[in-house]
Amino acid sequence: MIARRSFSWSQLLDDIERNLPGGVRVLRVAVAQIQPNERDAAGGENESAATLDMTVIGKSGSDVTTMINKFHESRRFRVSPISQKPVEGTDEIEFILKVEYLASTPAPRAGLGNQVAEKKQ
Repeated sequence: MIARRSFSWSQLLDDIERNLPGGVRVLRVAVAQIQPNERDAAGGENESAATLDMTVIGKSGSDVTTMINKFHESRRFRVSPISQKPVEGTDEIEFILKVEYLASTPAPRAGLGNQVAEKKQ
């Protein structure tokens, strides 16, 4: 998906930033798995999905909870916390998250090569 450029890193980063509260910062985003495009049932868009490993630090646990809720509300992310630990020497908390990111892309136009002719009986 990344090689075919059907996955937009800039869209992913924009979606993360748009849903990131001021009290949370992202330390790391790593792609764990890419799922191929699947045609939406409505036929209008394709869904690209990526499973990400994300490490974030929040000023408090409630800041990270707010971020997770905003991610879910965006309908682009599904977040599962994996672990959390205090950051040594601070009041901050580090969270490791498993994040499923759903990116909608326009469906390709059906060309003659993609059409299937029906046989009348």
